[in-house]
Amino acid sequence: MKIRNGFVSNSSSSSFCIFGCSVDKNDFLKIFKKDILENIENKQDSDEDYRDEDWFDEQENIYEILEDIEKKWEKEHLKTHIPGEDDYIYLGFSFENIPEDAVWGEWEKSRTDILKKILDNENLTCSILEGCWTDY
Repeated sequence: MKIRNGFVSNSSSSSFCIFGCSVDKNDFLKIFKKDILENIENKQDSDEDYRDEDWFDEQENIYEILEDIEKKWEKEHLKTHIPGEDDYIYLGFSFENIPEDAVWGEWEKSRTDILKKILDNENLTCSILEGCWTDY
């Protein structure tokens, strides 16, 4: 199968297709609140009050946690994405990284198990997710 990577230079749209799950931002913040608090403690800048509850709603802090997750699971090719101002975070795996000799059911289960571990949710279900946005 031919997989196209990259962007079309004359296009103002963006799309993705992954195997994974979407998580509500608020649920994500609850799951990773401990990690966020540890990040606050590690901040050297004492001029700002990072304990302010509004801090938890800022995009940049969600991105820090997502970057840490991607680094930890880099070998597995985990990717994360927040589309614009969406209320959901997408976590998943690109199809371009499926080994040629992989059996779909085994690969699907192994990826689902990784996401269950990351999100601490044994009842998590994963599926093929796709999205497309156009910038008018």
